[in-house]
Amino acid sequence: MITPEKIQELAEPIESIYAHIVDELLINIGKHITSPTWTHTASWEIQKLSELGQLTQENATIINNWVKKIPPAMRETMEATRAAALDKIERQLEQAAQNGYITPAVADSTNAVFQEYFEQAADKLNMVNTTMLESSVNMFPRIVGEVQAQITEEQTKAMQNILNEEAASVVVGSETWRDATRRAIRRAADEGLTGFVDRAGRTWSPEAYVNMDIRTTVHNTAVQATRARMQDYNTQVFQVSSHAGARPLCYPYQGKFYSWDNSAGEIELGNGKTVKYEPLSSTSYGQPAGLFGVNCGHEPIVVIPGVSIPHGADAIQDEEANKKLYAESQQQRALERKIRAAKRVVAMGDDSEEAKQRVKDAQADMREFINKTGRRRRYDREQI
Repeated sequence: MITPEKIQELAEPIESIYAHIVDELLINIGKHITSPTWTHTASWEIQKLSELGQLTQENATIINNWVKKIPPAMRETMEATRAAALDKIERQLEQAAQNGYITPAVADSTNAVFQEYFEQAADKLNMVNTTMLESSVNMFPRIVGEVQAQITEEQTKAMQNILNEEAASVVVGSETWRDATRRAIRRAADEGLTGFVDRAGRTWSPEAYVNMDIRTTVHNTAVQATRARMQDYNTQVFQVSSHAGARPLCYPYQGKFYSWDNSAGEIELGNGKTVKYEPLSSTSYGQPAGLFGVNCGHEPIVVIPGVSIPHGADAIQDEEANKKLYAESQQQRALERKIRAAKRVVAMGDDSEEAKQRVKDAQADMREFINKTGRRRRYDREQI
């Protein structure tokens, strides 16, 4: 069974690669911003903008060094997904065919499913790579301009106080420069990099988009491999799995029976009972947040006529408890992102006590949340 926990486990290697890429790109930007320490505004700005070509090359190298690991990691992830999805049902289908309950398979359609989703994922990740590089390159001159503007403001104040012919040559102190770069670094870290822009014009960070896309790819591969293998054996009816924390558009369908070919009717199970099944099209299937949609944790459970025993509905929690668990999972991910964001500010070059305290405060918020909810803390998702 491909549980939500298994989906997370299978998707994490790819997500981790992109988290490391973003860390290195932002840290590299911080390195260029904070070194060397120029005090003449014009000299500093010219120096920094002249580094744009070097920064672009370095960031492209960072991305290329990491993306070499993606195809083998993706193939391993998807092979493991297919194996996990089919491990149990393959034996069930073969045994049922041998006993004459269903038609024996003459082909394996899951190979086509595997290749289709592998290629789709590769195309999307290539798009993220390009968008991410462009975002890092565009961010650099914005930071330079922001630092320059802050230093110029300080110079203007100084010139107004001095009021002499030498005012034009006034320079800023190192502390003023550090304050300006710290503010710019914090804003850049908070802004992050863009990995994808959706149809509504919303920007997604590389980690958020890859997290969503790989989870969806893993889940789709498992669902569609199951569907393909069932249809290889000419059986269409399945039961929707159940789990705590189900989303609103999935919750109503847990434990119920549906058909891949959108037929409706009754089917006799292995315990002699007859259950009704409905068309899959009568559910939220096909909607991004619907059944088997983006980040869905459900899976189809094969139903073999005269053989299968239905999974009970007693494991389905009441709706309020369901919503509570889902909200907690989302809150934990938000706290993890907060910790990572605070750590990135420090790694980018803000060594102030204020920046370090933000890391401690974010970690304290996580400890309080874990103590309150009893959830398991994932330190690996807090690291940069």
